Amino acid sequence: MHTDRSEILTLVATGRMSPREAERLLAVGRDEEETVMRMALGLAFVGLVLPYVQNAISGIGHALIPLLPAIERVLLAIGRMA
Repeated sequence: MHTDRSEILTLVATGRMSPREAERLLAVGRDEEETVMRMALGLAFVGLVLPYVQNAISGIGHALIPLLPAIERVLLAIGRMA
């Protein structure tokens, strides 16, 4: 983006681009850089958190296994009431 910015400013200095057009192009560049940065930070966060989420889900699954017979009885009782 630095070289793009320099080129845009050169075009303004030589009169081949208006300052208003340059301002628009530079604003778009900032938006793109910000979007890329947000995506990178989001992916880094997911990469750091995902193993913990996976472990938590696995732990919940292991904790529910002994409860499955009781859950089944409750669901059958609810089904008979309906």
